[in-house]
This record gives sequence, C-alpha cells and structure tokens, in this order.
Amino acid sequence: MTPETTIISNSNLARPQLLAMRRGKFEEGLHWRRNKARRGRVEWTMEGVAGLAAEVGVEIGDLVQIEDGVLAGIVTWAGYPNSTMIQAKLEGVEGRVLVKVRDARLYMPGMKCEVRRNGERGWMESKRPRSRGRLV
Repeated sequence: MTPETTIISNSNLARPQLLAMRRGKFEEGLHWRRNKARRGRVEWTMEGVAGLAAEVGVEIGDLVQIEDGVLAGIVTWAGYPNSTMIQAKLEGVEGRVLVKVRDARLYMPGMKCEVRRNGERGWMESKRPRSRGRLV
C-alpha cells in the first residue's frame, strides 16, 4: 500500500487532480482504500498505482519512489508571531524558506537545522532540538 501523499510528492499531480481521478476512474477497495488506523488517509494498492501510472503516462517506480530528502540548513529567523514557523537557509536551495516546526522557541538564528519536504506545500523539520539552540 502506497500513501497518497507519497504519490503527490513524487509526481506532478496536484491533490485536486488526483482526487478527481480517484473518484471517477478508480474503484475503492480494488485500487485504493481509506486506512482507518491512520485517520482515514488514502492508500493506493499496487493495482491502483499501476492504473494511475498508465493514466498519467509515467513509470510505476516514479510514483512510489520515496526520497530521503533531508537537507541541512542554518536558521536565519525564529521570532515569528506564529510559534510553529522559522526561516532557514538550506543547502542547495535558492534564498530563504519558511519551515514548519513543532516549537520555534527551540531554534535560534545561526543554529544548524535538518529539514525535509512536506509534500508540495513546503518544508518541515526532520529532527527536533532537545533544548534551545542545540540540535544534537
């Protein structure tokens, strides 16, 4: 079973496009199902992934490929009124990006951080600091 979020992050499909395809051309139970243990998240069977790959015109491996996309960066700002956001400069990414974190009070400007992609929406922390200013 492949989570739908993995398919979205590995393809050029937007969530509304995938939702329209899922409702129109794919059958629940045979091609996809809702996992009640994971709050109703949609998971695709291999038969569904194969049909989706044929519909979109890509290889099956491109849709289910899981990237270990952890990037290192340096925090540039952590004083936003929203206590779940920081700003960081990441290696290999142009400019500064907003990163969703659990608690921004644990971060300080100049501190190292590790982030990963959050689907198509942006970036999120992959490793949380144990105490303020200390990643290890």
